[in-house]
Amino acid sequence: MTDLDFIIALGYAERHLVGFLPAPTLRDRYVAEGTYKIIRDARRRRRGFLIHGPARPNRPTHIIQTAVELDWRLRGFARSTVMDLATQAAQKGSTELQLRCALTNPAHRFWESIGFCLHNVTPGGESYRRAIGHYTMDLTPLQIRSPGRQLWLPVQLPAIPQV
Repeated sequence: MTDLDFIIALGYAERHLVGFLPAPTLRDRYVAEGTYKIIRDARRRRRGFLIHGPARPNRPTHIIQTAVELDWRLRGFARSTVMDLATQAAQKGSTELQLRCALTNPAHRFWESIGFCLHNVTPGGESYRRAIGHYTMDLTPLQIRSPGRQLWLPVQLPAIPQV
């Protein structure tokens, strides 16, 4: 099974929570551009995924979709993957991580627990008609900027309570 096959299968199984991305979009945009991460367990088996937009200087990086297999949730896999993305995006000069999550989705509590702030709520689409929370995580504390260049300053990310 390829990474794309895994993402399609898990995304389909969790479509009621994470929405739907067509296979051609996954293949031609996110997999082709390498803007995804596979969440793996200690034995390197695939347990989830995180799809994101590109990290660019002075721009936000968008988390498009993330899912973890049901039996592997609440073990820190998604948290460490998101923090890895935050570090990489900050190193590339990205200003923040942004995402949208339905407020009826239990995952909204996960995003808040790892440091994302809810800054807006909008009506959802026709299918589920649920409120959508717009979340951000500021990455500028992870960076030092000086005229003409950017330096990376290693810092401790916020402590995450163990569940």
